[in-house]
Parts: sequence; structure tokens; C-alpha cells
Amino acid sequence: MKNYRKYSDQEIIESVRSGDEKGYKAIFHNRTGALKKFVRANGGDDMDADNIEQKTVLILYEKIISGTFKLHLNTRLSTFLYSIGRNLWLKEIKKREKTVSKPEEHLLYVSSIESHDSDDPLHDVHKRILSELLNRLDDDCQKILVGKFYENRSDEEISKSMGTISTENVRKRRYKCIQKLKKQFFERLRQNG
Repeated sequence: MKNYRKYSDQEIIESVRSGDEKGYKAIFHNRTGALKKFVRANGGDDMDADNIEQKTVLILYEKIISGTFKLHLNTRLSTFLYSIGRNLWLKEIKKREKTVSKPEEHLLYVSSIESHDSDDPLHDVHKRILSELLNRLDDDCQKILVGKFYENRSDEEISKSMGTISTENVRKRRYKCIQKLKKQFFERLRQNG
């Protein structure tokens, strides 16, 4: 049995085309690692990474079987898979943005970018954007969001430290601040595309 890492891209494609499962195993063992790392570094968990991997491989399979997939001379299969999977994950993020009912979850995603260590250059871009947008918010928004999500303070503690706003108004104001930050963050991501 040949080591999966030693399969060339062309051997994988021919194996998939012929229905040999070794081609699939070679894809999963050696061609999707960067894609899964990207998903996890950008708000996804292991299940999300696995789902995107499966969808991406299915797209590749359909293209190979239909005869529409052509491996260009200077293109690697892993690059093709990464590109397809990255686009799928970015679409999923946008879909989740529209369907999540609690706006705090968006900020938790954004704050996870801030606290997560990664070598992914996209991660650094997200951190930079987040820091810049947080610094542009008015002082009250900064105090409320930093207090809640970075310092893990209660609404009562935030209210007392600010002195000018009730606990109930901290909650209402936090909602508005999150909406503003979320909108600006995802607009910037789309611009940086």
C-alpha cells in the first residue's frame, strides 16, 4: 500500500475518477489540513472544519466525475481545495451573521479572534481590524464592551464604575454598541475580501 503522502495530485485525481477510495483517503490525509486550520482560526470549531472539508471534497469529486476539473500545470490540488473551502466558510460566516439571534455571540466570535494565537496572516488582519474599530467607538461603548467581554465584569459592576448609567441601560447600550461594531467589522471584512 502506498503512503498517502506520496500520492501526486494527478494520481489522486485518477484514483477518484476510477472510484478507488485510496484517492479520497489521500485527499483527507494530506490535502485539507490548511483548510481545516483556516476554519478553526476564523471562528469555526472542529465540527465546522470537518463539515467544510466534506463539502469541499464533494465539490472536487463532482468536478472530477463530470470531467470539468482540470489540474493546471502550476496549481496544486491543496490550493484548489483551500480556495473552495475558504469561500464556503466565508459564506457560512455571513449566513450565521444573519441568523444568530444574540448579538453578543458575534462579539464573542470577534473577541475570540483577539485572544486566539495563530500564525494565519488572516487572523492578524482580523485582530488589527477589531482593535481599530474598538478604538473608534465612543468612550461609553468601549467601557461597556471591554468590561463585559474582556474583563468579564457584570452589568452591575460596569454600571457602578461608569456612575452615569443604570444596569438596564448598560444592557441596552451594549446591544447597540455590539450592533455597530459587528456591522463595521463585517463590512471591513467584505472590503478586504
